[in-house]
Amino acid sequence: MLAGCGAPTPPVVKPIDAAQYRTFLVASPLLPFWVEGSVQFSFRDQRESGSMILQAASGPAFRIRLKAPLTGALALEIRFDPRALVVVDYINETYSAGKNTSANRLHLFQMDLTAEEFQILLTGRVTRAAFLAGGGLLSGKERRTATYRDGDTLHTFRLDRYGLPAQWIRERKGAPRMRVEFRQYSQWPTARGGTLRLPRKVRVYQQGGRSRLALGIRRFRPGASGGTMPAPFDLPASVRKFRRAPLPGNGAP
Repeated sequence: MLAGCGAPTPPVVKPIDAAQYRTFLVASPLLPFWVEGSVQFSFRDQRESGSMILQAASGPAFRIRLKAPLTGALALEIRFDPRALVVVDYINETYSAGKNTSANRLHLFQMDLTAEEFQILLTGRVTRAAFLAGGGLLSGKERRTATYRDGDTLHTFRLDRYGLPAQWIRERKGAPRMRVEFRQYSQWPTARGGTLRLPRKVRVYQQGGRSRLALGIRRFRPGASGGTMPAPFDLPASVRKFRRAPLPGNGAP
């Protein structure tokens, strides 16, 4: 656990070939990776902000640790994969655990992002298989508009001159539900040499235009992790003594 200490240097466990991840459409997700930066988001109707460390592993599975702005102590830990979602509030000594459903995501964060969509938000990449399965099209001037469907959801990306997302709009049943602005990219080194152009500043707007998430990434290490990723429900005994806050779609996945 982090407790106001500096971020450990993560071991490189999967050196990657940067060439296969340079385009918007990729053969496989860019995983694992390690991110350090700042974040602001809604949590139970409150605005939370601070520095974060984010681990991403295959699944995709994510572990986010948020440090309090003034003390640097561990304030929140969020773990999720496509099936499960756990949030530990160390300040108030509570935790929530349940299925990773739309109802639970909206209840906790007033924002609805699946694990796969969060992966897209962080990397600016979509797997070619998902794109083609959803009837994916590249159209418009210089083929800078990419669209595909996932069930009743339509994803539309406006690509920049590098062929990576500048904007992402998600519609459900014909109505816009989310807008993502990729405001800045940076070049990040990879373990095998070369660099990858990846998002540095990202902002998410929910229906109605309200900002729900702002990310500022100061370090992105493709192919790196912090060791074994704990399962979402694998919580230490000290946390299980916290009060459990109910979720609308509760229960083990």
